[in-house]
Amino acid sequence: MLEFIVRKKRLVDGGGAPLSIHGRPSIEFATAFRMVLHFDESLPEGTSCALVGDIDFDDATTPMFRSECSAAGGRMLAFDVDTFTESFKEKCRAFREKLFIEVTAGDRVLLQDYLACSPRVEVDGLPPEPAL
Repeated sequence: MLEFIVRKKRLVDGGGAPLSIHGRPSIEFATAFRMVLHFDESLPEGTSCALVGDIDFDDATTPMFRSECSAAGGRMLAFDVDTFTESFKEKCRAFREKLFIEVTAGDRVLLQDYLACSPRVEVDGLPPEPAL
């Protein structure tokens, strides 16, 4: 599980300072995890939210991952993320490459920041293949 605090659309540490470049985790290809975000304002119950991650937000391409959830009321959102996608495999070519993330609730942007992404380490000389 990855857990973050969000202030003014950015990921911050416990003291409210933006995360340092070294404090940002790297998400690997072919992993599944839960990302929990704590906001500084409440979200109305039932609000439909989306988390999208990509190395560039080009509308012509498929994002590396996308996850949706509904707000349960309160200040927290939990997304189930799966990076076992063809798009992630094709786009992530270097270790600790910048991975931009965005969380929206309808037309409203709640988060725009970045983490890192890495191709998964090969196992027995063969990288894992995503299901098509």
